[in-house]
Order: sequence, then C-alpha cells, then structure tokens
Amino acid sequence: DVAFKIANLWLNIGDGRGFVEFGTLVTDKINIKTEIIGMVMALFNRVEGTEDFVLLTSDGKMRILYSPKFDSVWKGKYTFVNPHNTIPISTEIIKGRFNDDAVDDLAVISSNSSILHILYHMKDVSYTMLATNFLSMFYFTRSYPTSIARLNFNDDQMDDIAVLHCDRMITIFVSTEYGIFDRNYLSFGVNANGSNRTCSHSLKVADLNQDDEDDLIFIDTESNAVRVVLNAFCDD
Repeated sequence: DVAFKIANLWLNIGDGRGFVEFGTLVTDKINIKTEIIGMVMALFNRVEGTEDFVLLTSDGKMRILYSPKFDSVWKGKYTFVNPHNTIPISTEIIKGRFNDDAVDDLAVISSNSSILHILYHMKDVSYTMLATNFLSMFYFTRSYPTSIARLNFNDDQMDDIAVLHCDRMITIFVSTEYGIFDRNYLSFGVNANGSNRTCSHSLKVADLNQDDEDDLIFIDTESNAVRVVLNAFCDD
C-alpha cells in the first residue's frame, strides 16, 4: 500500500485452500514524503534459505527487511537494516543472479537519469551471506529507460538484463562469470518509425513459442499494440 506504507503478505499454510493474510507495517522506516516504487523478494542468505523483502522508494533508497521470523501464522517479524542508496528518482527494481554465485543480486533503473544500477550481493571469507553488503556498478542506458526485465539471453547459467526505452529500443546487457556486463551490449529497435509521442512500457519475459528460449513482450502505447520480440539463434 503506497499511501500507508504497509506491505501485505499472504502466507501459504499448505492446506490446499488458500492463503492467510497479515500486514507488516513499515511506515516508521520510510520517510513520509516518499513513496514505495517497487518490491522484490530476494535470496541473500544461502544458509538460512529464506528470502528477504526489498523495498525501493522514490527517494532513491533501498530498504531490506531480512531474516523473517514467524512466531505463528498471524505474527511475523523482520529485521531492518540501514537503507542503501541507489539512483535518485528510481523507477523500477528487479532481482536476478547476474554473476556465478548462489544468491540474488539487484538491478535498478531511473527513467530520468538513463542509468542502470547493478547491486551485486557480496559474501565474506566465511561464505556467510550479509544482507547489507553490495558492490555497486553503474551503466548508461539509452535515453529514458521505462522498464527492465531479467532473461537468459545466451543460454549460460547467469541472468542477463533487457532494458526497454521510451522509443521502443531494447538494450541487452550480458553478464559474465565475474559479474561485469559486456560493454559491447546489443540494442535493437521495434517499430522504430514511430513518433514517440507516448512511451512504451511493461517489458516482460516469456517463452512464447516453446523453444526453451526467452522472448520479450511489451506494450506499445503509441500504436495501441502489444509488441513481441522472439529470441533467434545466433552463433556469433
């Protein structure tokens, strides 16, 4: 709930009939003048095996609620950590495994700054995962990115990132085993002859033609159309 800064959770209690709802109030951890832009559940602790709750807010901060403790179905508690700074006026967040370790990383875009911010979750020498430890990398996108999605572009074990821009251009950032994205990234346009009076948005990933490859789909508001981009085999 953006207005009241409440995160509503539904627990699957395994009865085969539905979910049990309860709310986690986070108002006291978020500035009253900011809004919740997005949220993801991400695995940062390989030992505990439980996902942490990541909130992205309009002031360019990322707040993590980690180590959930459920005393009963009706009572849950998270531990808060200090917020992490990301891109000012952030607009979207996703999770993915953008290097070759076993835990999740985060990616954030801002339509205003044309920047992709990757937050690689780091581990210490004892292989204990710490929810407060990230390595930040920044990459320039094309002008005015509107949406971001995780995909497997080159059939390896790591996730790649697709960024959709206002002008229907899609940029692919390819990950490597070291977590550094290929700077010679691929960009291609869809219906590039449009006038860009309105922005395309809502980039999603799905295997649309059942060939075990990730395809892309997004909304083209100028043409009132749903655009589909199929992943084609290429050996170069």
